[in-house]
Amino acid sequence: AVAAAAPVVVQVPVDVLKDLQRSNPIGREQWGAYCDLHGGGVRDPCKHEVSFVENFLAQFQAGHRLDVPSEAESLADLVKQGQRRSAPWKQA
Repeated sequence: AVAAAAPVVVQVPVDVLKDLQRSNPIGREQWGAYCDLHGGGVRDPCKHEVSFVENFLAQFQAGHRLDVPSEAESLADLVKQGQRRSAPWKQA
């Protein structure tokens, strides 16, 4: 009898991305930055072409990283902007 070969499981790029987002906070953050920069801010991988997701995964796996402002930096900028534009904020 001939033994049947085990089926080869190929993951769909969207599934690979979803696994990355669940397991890697930097991957999730980088996907968001990539979508903001190249995908009109749409972060749902199912709403992009497969090639868009494949390009992100290839760049991420090659070690390319986008600059992502930290939430603390964004909050500090927001407070500074409020202080410049609002008299009550200046007094706070």
